[in-house]
Amino acid sequence: MQSMNGPRVVSIALKIPDNQAYTALATLRRLGVDVERVERAEIVRLYAGQAPSFNPNKHVVRDVVGGEPSPGQLWIEEMGQPDRYVAWSLFDAAGVPAARTVLESAAHQLLCNPAIEKAHYAR
Repeated sequence: MQSMNGPRVVSIALKIPDNQAYTALATLRRLGVDVERVERAEIVRLYAGQAPSFNPNKHVVRDVVGGEPSPGQLWIEEMGQPDRYVAWSLFDAAGVPAARTVLESAAHQLLCNPAIEKAHYAR
């Protein structure tokens, strides 16, 4: 959770087409997960004096309000890397953030390897 004195949490996403997100979308559809759009970003917790590392020509950096996943989003944490996540945002055909059950299915079938990763969901 982000607080006034806590770390700054930022999302670093591509401005250019994301082949990894497109491949995940195609694979999730083949696996029967009801999803129409997938977006991917890197989430980083920054502590005093730290700045995000990114290329301004191809990345966009945004603060993450609340410092945790939003509805329709799951963050995948690699074990031993608690300040870095891969955020996956899933949307249905109407453009609405995916339901928790869809996120859990996507994580279980493709996006998270529970042997080395942990999925975090919106509260």
